Amino acid sequence: MGSTGAGKTTLINLLMRFYEIHGGRITIDGVASTDMSRSGLRHNFGMVLQDTWLFGGTIAENIAYGKADASREEIIAAAKAAKVDYFIRTMPKGYDTVLDNEASNLSAGQRQLLTIARVFLCNPRRGYYPVYGKGNYHRAGQPQRTAGKERCLREAVLQSV
Repeated sequence: MGSTGAGKTTLINLLMRFYEIHGGRITIDGVASTDMSRSGLRHNFGMVLQDTWLFGGTIAENIAYGKADASREEIIAAAKAAKVDYFIRTMPKGYDTVLDNEASNLSAGQRQLLTIARVFLCNPRRGYYPVYGKGNYHRAGQPQRTAGKERCLREAVLQSV
C-alpha cells in the first residue's frame, strides 16, 4: 500500500518478472528471482489490486479461481478471513449467487473483498498485498472501509509469517 506514484506497480512488475532486471537483483530466501521459473516465482505471492477481476459465475467459483479443487469449507474459511462471509450470506443464494460478467451487482469494495478471499484460499508462501494508494479511497469518502481492508490484510500478513 502506498500513495499514488510510490512505485507499487513497478515493484509488482519486477517481482513477478513482467519486466526483466538489467542491473542488481531481487532475491527470495537468498535465491535470485532470475534463477526461478516465472511460474514458481509467482506461486510465492498473492496480490490484490485496486482494479479487481471477477467473472460470470457464482461467488464460490470466483473465490475458488486458482484453486479449482477447493472444498466449500476452504472457500468459506477464506471468505471469513477476508471478512466477506457475512456479506455473502446476505445474498439471495449465498455462495451460489451468480455474478454477471462485470460483477456489476456488487460494489467496488465487495468485489475487492472477494479477490482478497481468493488470495487467502490460494495461500501463497508470502503475504504481499498491494491494494491501492490510500488517497484514492480517502478522496472517495470511504476512510472507514479502507481502514478495515488494511487491518484485514495486516492480519493476513502476520498469520503468513
